[in-house]
Amino acid sequence: MPDIKTTFIPQKFMMPKGQAQGRGSVDLANIIVWILFVASLLSVGILYGYKVILVNNIESKLADVKRAKESIDPTLVETLKVIDAKLLAGQQLVDNHVALSSLFSLLEKETLRVLQFKNFDYNSKTGVAVLRMGGEARDYETVALQSDALRALDGIAEITFSSLKLTDKGRVSFEVDLEIDKDVLLYQKTVALTADVSTPTPASSPVSSPVSVPIPAPKPTPTPVPTPPAPTPASTPTPTPTPTPPTDPQGES
Repeated sequence: MPDIKTTFIPQKFMMPKGQAQGRGSVDLANIIVWILFVASLLSVGILYGYKVILVNNIESKLADVKRAKESIDPTLVETLKVIDAKLLAGQQLVDNHVALSSLFSLLEKETLRVLQFKNFDYNSKTGVAVLRMGGEARDYETVALQSDALRALDGIAEITFSSLKLTDKGRVSFEVDLEIDKDVLLYQKTVALTADVSTPTPASSPVSSPVSVPIPAPKPTPTPVPTPPAPTPASTPTPTPTPTPPTDPQGES
């Protein structure tokens, strides 16, 4: 009778059905993880190499700056600093310089012919120039016209006419106080206006195409005909006088 072996221990490993199907997806996930890991290592290496390059460049630039600094003469640097300070001071003086010539030109241009100024007092304040003048006009209407002409100017901050009275000659005396913006009297603006006036502006003219003009041929010059000389009149012979023999005084006696 054959032996029948009965056991409850399985002879083969029994794999669950779901686990066998998900094995391929697990392998793909591992591959992706390894790819990401390698990519991160490469990026870290690239960043480290870039950092080393930057550090070397910075050190090289610092060395160049140090050599350039050592090659500069300190005495020359101090001299250039002094020159720069003087140039800045000169520029500030030019920028803030007030040219009274522009004020006189303005008064000459805007003063009426029948009005005259007799005294002139100039003072300077912060941002404005204070001008006090006295003069005479033909009549009150002239004073009013002069006031309107000065008020119409740019840069006049304030204008006041006072002490209006008649003189013995029938004219009107007055005093005027002006506050003028200093920016109008700056030397730079005076030079700029002078340059603009002195520089002529060329008039734009359309470019025309050249026109060919026929040149007439020169006319032949006629050859002059020689004129025969005029005949010379015959000369008349001059008669020769006959000599008279001398007389003997003794024979006559």
